[in-house]
Amino acid sequence: MELSYSELEKIISTRRSVRPTQFSGEPVSQHELMRCFEMANWAPTHGNTEPWRFIVFGGDSRFVLAKDHIAALLESQPDLPEAKQTKMQLMAEKSSFIIAVVVQLKTMSKIRDIEEYEAVSCAVQNFHLAAHSQGLAGFWSTGGCTFYPEAQSWLQLDDNQQLMGFFYVGKTDRSLPVISKGNVSEKIRWVD
Repeated sequence: MELSYSELEKIISTRRSVRPTQFSGEPVSQHELMRCFEMANWAPTHGNTEPWRFIVFGGDSRFVLAKDHIAALLESQPDLPEAKQTKMQLMAEKSSFIIAVVVQLKTMSKIRDIEEYEAVSCAVQNFHLAAHSQGLAGFWSTGGCTFYPEAQSWLQLDDNQQLMGFFYVGKTDRSLPVISKGNVSEKIRWVD
């Protein structure tokens, strides 16, 4: 089966991160979301460990997540600006789904943790490309409580799991920006 390079090139080169505050609020269906998860599941993984785990917050659970997230941040940052708290609530409101991206570690002793993180990153890229190909908008955030120990407990993660961030899914009616990348030739060293 031959795939069209030009179609793949277009999907990859036009994908953009769209912040949840720029989402339109138009709902994303569970069917559309599952198509993204199906593509995420095809990410490469050493030893076929498939270390990606996703915790999906939709409906009212988005607001509970935002509330818990803000509460956890306030414990370590009591002076967290009100504007930041309001923004986090708006992100939950405008997103159809918020997905906690989690890596499952120590599935095989010969696999290094970094390889599992890399595999999850590939899964998220596949997810984002699948979302973009369906006209959905997405944003992977590693801010907030991503690296706080408190997130482990309120997300009910086990000792071999680590939060890698939150992926926000929605739709946008804004035009995606045209950007340019640096010259790829300057990032390659050929060895003959």
